[in-house]
Amino acid sequence: MIIDKLLAQKLDLMIDRMGNKRKSDNLLLVEGDEGLGKTNMAVIVGDHISKITGRSFSNKNIFFDADKMFEFAKSTEKQIIVWDEPALSGLSTDWHNKTQKNLIKLLMMVRKKRHFMIFCFTKFFKFNEYIVVDRAIGMIHMYSSDGLNVGRWAYFKNQSKEALYNYWRTTRRRAYKKFYDFRGKVSWKLPKIIDEKAYEKEKDKAILSIGGDKSETLDNRENKLFFVKKFVKVWIEKQIKIKGKDLSELFEIHNNTISNYKSQIMTKNT
Repeated sequence: MIIDKLLAQKLDLMIDRMGNKRKSDNLLLVEGDEGLGKTNMAVIVGDHISKITGRSFSNKNIFFDADKMFEFAKSTEKQIIVWDEPALSGLSTDWHNKTQKNLIKLLMMVRKKRHFMIFCFTKFFKFNEYIVVDRAIGMIHMYSSDGLNVGRWAYFKNQSKEALYNYWRTTRRRAYKKFYDFRGKVSWKLPKIIDEKAYEKEKDKAILSIGGDKSETLDNRENKLFFVKKFVKVWIEKQIKIKGKDLSELFEIHNNTISNYKSQIMTKNT
């Protein structure tokens, strides 16, 4: 078994919900900062659900685009569906509003289709109460105790998740330690379950597609500069072959700004 026993018990209870007279679906949230293992955990969960239920699970079940996920969920039944929020997508209020509307519409329309859905995103408090409190049956928070080692997680059952969300609303503090139910650590299993190269390729495509509609995602200069800085970081880490001058023309930002961002990021990485 590659999954924690207590977590497996929770997942098995969720599976039971899909097969009883209620014919319920399930929504599990996997939340945490970038690079802490959200996708790895989501894939491990998806693999466990697949082994218990016999449902197929592969790269085809992982979506970066909420619209594509919506079409898939609407036209199928009894699927394992992972939505992996692209790291750069949360820059614009317009993007969040549009995406959340689509997610809420999806959750309202496909309840009887008995999907097992896993949503990965960076900050639970940026999402609508209906998604986090009303529809999600549990949440896994990914974290690092020292900023270096990843894979640590804490599980929040429904009541604990709601208490965490309400505590945030009143205090603006993310009191994970105050409300979690149990915790553990997971190792890197993603390449053993899905095609990692294909996953990274699709993720890169999703990241590169952000900004195609400038009226929505680059709605002001502050967002634009922050977006470009994050883009340059991914550009360096993924060794994407794009010239600085091409980025300058694409985002209408001086080439010196691109060069400065590149120098800052490379200095931090040395």
